[in-house]
Amino acid sequence: MRFWPKSAIEVQKISHPNWELPIRVIFTMTIMVGLSALAPHVGAKIAGSLSTYPVIASVVGAFNQRRFGPAATISTLRGLMQTLPITMAIIFGLSLILR
Repeated sequence: MRFWPKSAIEVQKISHPNWELPIRVIFTMTIMVGLSALAPHVGAKIAGSLSTYPVIASVVGAFNQRRFGPAATISTLRGLMQTLPITMAIIFGLSLILR
């Protein structure tokens, strides 16, 4: 996190337009269907690993960039980067338990 840019904005309460959630769902589904189609060619493990944080970061990052600008996108992606280690630990623990 040392190399990630610092957040320059304060937290604000903003209302979302009605169309945004359905568009995010469609965008995410398109990426997931594309990754599923790619899975036989790259392997299930690689396609599965590409379907978590990269998909979340691309969808949320793109919409934040469009609506709120680069500072909000940096803050959002910084939060995702901070939660990545615990998410990886939980997934690893589940993979050991469910084996």
